[in-house]
Amino acid sequence: MVYPIALHIEGRRCLIIGGGSVALRKAQTLLSEGAVVTVISPSLMEDFHALEIIHIADTYQTSYLEDFRPLLVFAATDNDSVNRQIVEDSRAAGILVNSVDG
Repeated sequence: MVYPIALHIEGRRCLIIGGGSVALRKAQTLLSEGAVVTVISPSLMEDFHALEIIHIADTYQTSYLEDFRPLLVFAATDNDSVNRQIVEDSRAAGILVNSVDG
Protein backbone atom coordinates (compact mmCIF):
# COMPACT_ATOMS: atom_id res chain seq x y z
CA MET A 1 0.00 0.00 0.00
CA VAL A 2 1.19 3.52 -0.75
CA TYR A 3 0.44 6.40 1.62
CA PRO A 4 0.58 9.92 0.13
CA ILE A 5 2.28 12.58 2.24
CA ALA A 6 3.00 16.29 2.04
CA LEU A 7 6.47 17.53 2.90
CA HIS A 8 7.81 21.00 3.58
CA ILE A 9 10.99 20.90 1.51
CA GLU A 10 12.03 24.54 1.39
CA GLY A 11 15.77 24.69 2.07
CA ARG A 12 16.02 20.90 2.38
CA ARG A 13 18.37 18.70 0.37
CA CYS A 14 16.83 16.44 -2.23
CA LEU A 15 18.76 14.02 -4.41
CA ILE A 16 17.79 12.90 -7.89
CA ILE A 17 19.67 10.08 -9.57
CA GLY A 18 19.15 10.28 -13.32
CA GLY A 19 19.39 12.95 -15.98
CA GLY A 20 16.46 12.35 -18.30
CA SER A 21 13.03 13.87 -18.77
CA VAL A 22 11.47 12.36 -15.64
CA ALA A 23 14.39 13.56 -13.52
CA LEU A 24 14.03 17.00 -15.09
CA ARG A 25 10.36 17.23 -14.10
CA LYS A 26 11.18 16.13 -10.55
CA ALA A 27 13.94 18.78 -10.33
CA GLN A 28 11.67 21.54 -11.63
CA THR A 29 8.96 20.66 -9.09
CA LEU A 30 11.40 20.44 -6.18
CA LEU A 31 13.05 23.74 -7.11
CA SER A 32 9.66 25.46 -7.36
CA GLU A 33 9.11 24.51 -3.71
CA GLY A 34 12.50 25.83 -2.62
CA ALA A 35 14.41 22.56 -2.26
CA VAL A 36 18.18 22.33 -2.67
CA VAL A 37 18.51 19.86 -5.53
CA THR A 38 21.49 17.68 -6.39
CA VAL A 39 21.35 15.58 -9.55
CA ILE A 40 23.69 12.63 -10.00
CA SER A 41 24.04 11.51 -13.60
CA PRO A 42 26.91 11.13 -16.05
CA SER A 43 25.02 13.44 -18.41
CA LEU A 44 21.97 15.71 -18.31
CA MET A 45 19.32 16.79 -20.76
CA GLU A 46 20.00 20.27 -22.13
CA ASP A 47 17.05 21.75 -20.20
CA PHE A 48 18.81 21.06 -16.89
CA HIS A 49 21.35 23.78 -17.67
CA ALA A 50 18.74 26.48 -16.99
CA LEU A 51 18.10 25.15 -13.47
CA GLU A 52 19.90 26.04 -10.25
CA ILE A 53 20.98 22.54 -9.30
CA ILE A 54 24.15 20.89 -8.14
CA HIS A 55 25.25 18.39 -10.77
CA ILE A 56 27.51 15.47 -9.95
CA ALA A 57 28.65 13.92 -13.25
CA ASP A 58 28.88 10.36 -11.98
CA THR A 59 26.95 7.14 -11.63
CA TYR A 60 25.10 6.32 -8.41
CA GLN A 61 27.23 5.33 -5.43
CA THR A 62 25.75 4.47 -2.02
CA SER A 63 28.18 6.93 -0.41
CA TYR A 64 26.26 9.84 -1.94
CA LEU A 65 23.43 9.15 0.51
CA GLU A 66 25.83 9.55 3.42
CA ASP A 67 27.58 12.54 1.85
CA PHE A 68 24.44 14.57 1.11
CA ARG A 69 22.05 13.35 3.82
CA PRO A 70 18.99 14.24 1.73
CA LEU A 71 15.45 14.45 3.02
CA LEU A 72 14.20 12.80 -0.15
CA VAL A 73 15.74 10.71 -2.93
CA PHE A 74 14.34 10.08 -6.41
CA ALA A 75 15.53 7.02 -8.31
CA ALA A 76 15.02 8.22 -11.89
CA THR A 77 17.45 6.25 -14.01
CA ASP A 78 16.57 4.14 -17.03
CA ASN A 79 18.05 1.09 -15.29
CA ASP A 80 15.62 -0.89 -13.13
CA SER A 81 18.35 -2.65 -11.14
CA VAL A 82 20.04 0.67 -10.29
CA ASN A 83 16.68 2.14 -9.26
CA ARG A 84 16.05 -0.89 -7.02
CA GLN A 85 19.49 -0.48 -5.43
CA ILE A 86 18.82 3.21 -4.76
CA VAL A 87 15.52 2.31 -3.11
CA GLU A 88 17.10 -0.41 -0.96
CA ASP A 89 20.01 1.83 0.09
CA SER A 90 17.74 4.76 0.88
CA ARG A 91 15.38 2.68 2.96
CA ALA A 92 18.29 1.12 4.85
CA ALA A 93 19.52 4.65 5.64
CA GLY A 94 16.06 5.80 6.75
CA ILE A 95 15.72 8.26 3.86
CA LEU A 96 12.41 8.79 2.07
CA VAL A 97 12.66 7.50 -1.50
CA ASN A 98 10.57 7.46 -4.64
CA SER A 99 11.31 5.28 -7.65
CA VAL A 100 9.93 6.47 -10.96
CA ASP A 101 9.41 2.89 -12.11
CA GLY A 102 6.84 2.20 -9.43
